[in-house]
Amino acid sequence: MKKFAFPVLLTSLTLAACQASVTPELQEVPVEPEPAAAAAFDGEAKTVDMTQSSVSFEGKSSIINHKGSFTTYSANVTLDETDPADLEKASITAAVDLTSVVTDTAAVDGHFQREDFFNTAVYPPQHSLLPRSRHSETISTQSPAT
Repeated sequence: MKKFAFPVLLTSLTLAACQASVTPELQEVPVEPEPAAAAAFDGEAKTVDMTQSSVSFEGKSSIINHKGSFTTYSANVTLDETDPADLEKASITAAVDLTSVVTDTAAVDGHFQREDFFNTAVYPPQHSLLPRSRHSETISTQSPAT
């Protein structure tokens, strides 16, 4: 009798557990409204938000590497009039105050001001940097004022 009572008890508990689990009623899920369409292109340059942007670099040599950034800069993005959503067609202009360089070492900060780097005695502190192309790592600079 004990052999028969245990399987019956186990089956009863299993069935009771199945009945105890109640499926909750379907709940409505709130639907987010679709985002508004982007504003029409107004043809004006957009100023880059400096609180969410940075200008940084890493100088590498056989002796030591230095990471650095600039604290004073500005940038504008002009979108393509025919296809403003295509950022590859946008033009970007930036001006960087080369005297605002900050690295991991104060001596390196001063060294970057000398003629073998930024040459801030010749080039104005607010110097425009314009990339040659989107794929180029080379940056062309304006020639010093004569």
